[in-house]
Amino acid sequence: MHIKLHIAGILLFLLGKCITSDGQTQTSVLSTGQWSKFSVSADGIYKIDYNLLKKAGIDPDKIDPKNIKLYASSNGMLPQANSAPRQGELTELSISISGESDGRFNKEDFILFFGQGPDVYRYDLIKDMFAYSNHLYTDKNFYFITVAASAGKRISTVESASSGSPIINEFDDFAFHETNQYNELKSGREWFGEQFDATTEQTIKFEIPGITAGSKIKVASNVMAKSFA
Repeated sequence: MHIKLHIAGILLFLLGKCITSDGQTQTSVLSTGQWSKFSVSADGIYKIDYNLLKKAGIDPDKIDPKNIKLYASSNGMLPQANSAPRQGELTELSISISGESDGRFNKEDFILFFGQGPDVYRYDLIKDMFAYSNHLYTDKNFYFITVAASAGKRISTVESASSGSPIINEFDDFAFHETNQYNELKSGREWFGEQFDATTEQTIKFEIPGITAGSKIKVASNVMAKSFA
């Protein structure tokens, strides 16, 4: 899978205050320092190298890589209800930096982190299947990087699992299809894709390799009908 990482710009001294879920105000981490903002469009492991840092306005030759910090908010849309809890401040993520032990960010060094796209996937325990929520307002999720005065969070390492651990040969997978082409009321958040009027049949293909023979498949759809009579 080929994943692209895009630079959305550089932010300086933004968001001096923010409101937390309990209604309290607090100083944002973005209120001091120099920040660069990156965008991702899908879940995956992302790499920030020497050249990408330079392009973002950070001089790798003048920083201690141990002080690099990466922040993000949660993915998905904000809740519609004002009373619903929401994340008021960015959260620092644990990252991995190859070659940071010498205190220099060399040209062969790089940063790795797990990024999530704007859409949300979850497992619905009641329906016993995956659920997908499309973000209606953006096709990107954003991450903020800075070089601070203290060390940042890093991904810890653990010993490999013993030989007695179970071997996973099968797992549940899912795919989705959503195009959001039509809004019947020209208002609200309900968008739909394929239309069945003069055309009564449509073919939608899902590419899911390695399906085990005899597997059960569940299909869920969101549809609407309109009558002029």
